[in-house]
Amino acid sequence: MPTRWPPQPWSSAPTSSWSEPEAALVAGVTDAVQSAGIACFGPTRCAAELEGSKTFAEEVMAAAGVPTARSLSCTTEAAVAAALDEFGAPYVVKNDSLAAGKGVVVTEDRDAALAYAAECDRVVVEEFLNGPEISLFVVTDGVTAAPLLLAQDYKRAVTGDTGPNTGGMGAYAPISWVPDDVVPEGYPESPSAGDLITGADGPGYLHAGTRLDGGGRLVTCGGRAICCTATGDTLDGALAAAYELAGRVTLDGAVWRADIGLPSPLTRPR
Repeated sequence: MPTRWPPQPWSSAPTSSWSEPEAALVAGVTDAVQSAGIACFGPTRCAAELEGSKTFAEEVMAAAGVPTARSLSCTTEAAVAAALDEFGAPYVVKNDSLAAGKGVVVTEDRDAALAYAAECDRVVVEEFLNGPEISLFVVTDGVTAAPLLLAQDYKRAVTGDTGPNTGGMGAYAPISWVPDDVVPEGYPESPSAGDLITGADGPGYLHAGTRLDGGGRLVTCGGRAICCTATGDTLDGALAAAYELAGRVTLDGAVWRADIGLPSPLTRPR
């Protein structure tokens, strides 16, 4: 887990309003309780920084290869203005720090986005993504990870998904309309094996975690199964050809990224 600084004593780091439930965690209450020899369920201060700083969370997701909206961290009005122009409307501006669940503005009004950013020390300007929000929480002790049920979260304040953005107006689980293959199965910790693969024959398919079973069928044997490789006169042409190959493959529980070849957030100036 990337860290910005070593954990500090809880009492020395009141980073935001104590009315926020996350503030004590970001300030290091877990570290303080554990150092006193008391078992505690909660993230350490360093881990809680994922919630305490949206810039840090974006950096962690980029380093881990987690697909997410493009974003820029900004500390000046000029940087905010440039980011808003790069991503276009609707504009998404997030207060970098804790804000009692109200640290995000989503608006078509560029002036309103700039005005909100001016109230914050640092903001993250994000590319707008449209669609329902689904949350997947995983409980871990640092060694073992146990995923909870997928839940749909409702952020807007008013019925019909209108009104201002909030920290969350409610949620429910399980979600019946989400296909089973939404959750990236066993991989990379304990990838599934013995799953049938079809369509992965012909040029362009490089096999790694595959084998033939007793009946001569192609199945997985753990890890990354197949690499789809293509060339083209342009990058876009090569990407299209490679993803066309990937689209021919049928494999239950397959995990593959849809942004290979696109600029990484780590390569852009912040």
